Amino acid sequence: MYSTQGKVSPKIFWGPGIPIRYVFQTFVLEIVLEENGRIVCFDDEINNDDDGDDETNENNQSQVKAIIDHPLMRTVYAIHYDPIKHRLYAVSGRLRQSRAMGFTFSVHPESFGQLITTWEPNDKFGDPHDLALSVNGRSLYVGEIRPNRIDSFNVLN
Repeated sequence: MYSTQGKVSPKIFWGPGIPIRYVFQTFVLEIVLEENGRIVCFDDEINNDDDGDDETNENNQSQVKAIIDHPLMRTVYAIHYDPIKHRLYAVSGRLRQSRAMGFTFSVHPESFGQLITTWEPNDKFGDPHDLALSVNGRSLYVGEIRPNRIDSFNVLN
């Protein structure tokens, strides 16, 4: 578990799967991998005491802000948040009959969770594993483990 603020976040299980927690400036994301295919977004109420514990409220329970759930997104393997464009990029893996693909969601307060677009390489994804956005925010890279390659996508404005 880690956060972009350099502090360890509390481990919260949200059903079966492996929880991964990211803490951003305005919200907290928790992704449950494997078969759930959803991104759970929590409020930004984080209490940083001097005792080293990161708590979201007095009961150490995060408050769900939104759940990003799309019928084509059967799994979630990686995400990347762009705070400048208010976008969340996610990549799913293959599961049963569904193919792996990329998703761009809005995280702007007025359109939070809305699907902007889906994307994939011309020859389809194999097993996508990770996402990274270029420093200038114009290219999105997806690393795959089968085949071993890096796919590059132009980011729309």
